[in-house]
Amino acid sequence: METKGQDRNSIIVKFAAIGLAVNLILSVLKIASGLVIGSRAITLDGVNSLTDSISCAFIIVSAFLAKKHADKVHPFGYGRFEYVFSLMFAMFIMYFGVKSIYSAVKDIINGSPLPNYRLDSLILMAVSCASKFVYGQVARIKGKEIHSPSLIMSGVDSIGDSLVALSILVGMLVQKIFSIAIENYLCILIAIMITRTGYRMMHECFNKILGMRVDPEFGKKIRTMIIMEEGVLNVSNLVIHDYGEGSYVGSVDIQVDENLTALQISRISSDIKAKAMEMGLNLTSVGVNAQNLSSQKEDGIRDKVFLIATRHKSVERIESLNIDLELNCLSFSVVPEFDYPDREEDLKKLNDEISKCFPDMKVEMSLSIKSD
Repeated sequence: METKGQDRNSIIVKFAAIGLAVNLILSVLKIASGLVIGSRAITLDGVNSLTDSISCAFIIVSAFLAKKHADKVHPFGYGRFEYVFSLMFAMFIMYFGVKSIYSAVKDIINGSPLPNYRLDSLILMAVSCASKFVYGQVARIKGKEIHSPSLIMSGVDSIGDSLVALSILVGMLVQKIFSIAIENYLCILIAIMITRTGYRMMHECFNKILGMRVDPEFGKKIRTMIIMEEGVLNVSNLVIHDYGEGSYVGSVDIQVDENLTALQISRISSDIKAKAMEMGLNLTSVGVNAQNLSSQKEDGIRDKVFLIATRHKSVERIESLNIDLELNCLSFSVVPEFDYPDREEDLKKLNDEISKCFPDMKVEMSLSIKSD
């Protein structure tokens, strides 16, 4: 069962608030401990926890903004605020990580005094490691469950932080037992982890803002639901736009028997829209194409088109194949294989072959967007 938008936002805010409290407490304790004993690694990890608390605050703010109702300027709502805030924070994390690497390398070259680790600092890092790992696992699992990229990233980041805390703890024990100083090298490790997290967040957010395919499984569920609707012969041109997780808007074309009445087609369209809405997709348009089920000539043309298409590696499938014998018009959409290197040239050859095969017909080929 899909989590509704209101419940989803409540879950995000709840987890972000817990993360904010945990990270804020840890950041204060680690920064204070690091400054007292002169440990740059612990201080840097405390600053890292502080950035995590800021990240959680961003998540809370963006979740509230995402609940704003659509208006004239933003008719699809404010769901993408979550991505914008995540992108802003990712840029800050990358800047901080790179700057920290520079500082650690500088200290290795110039030398720096060894910290005096105490029992309370060892216990603090052990608690930090355990709490970060538990929160990270729970947040990551819940984020996947409700399809929240910000919550997933927060969980993954927290798990990474727990490993950093563990490495600092090990480094502290190594220095205590063997008198081997690896403080600055641990700082570089932490900074690399911070920079890597920022890059991954930025990459993910850029993809979301630019526009990506929705989850293929979601597209398949929608397509399956439509094709199972009584009276629908085929489904094509399914396009789904993501305006923030849980806010999907789209359109689709269906093929029906040309002998159906306008009232029957209207009922089919209404049923499809209602079922899609229950699944979390607002279908703003259901286009209708007619097919003559009793015409052997149309069946022959259709079979030839599909046969020609199978010889072209740039074609994944043919959709919206419409044949109008009165106007001598043949139109169809191609779902292309985007990874095929000579796609444009091969699709041009496909259009030429079909035009030559049916010289008396006007052939119209268009490209379709793959949403499943």
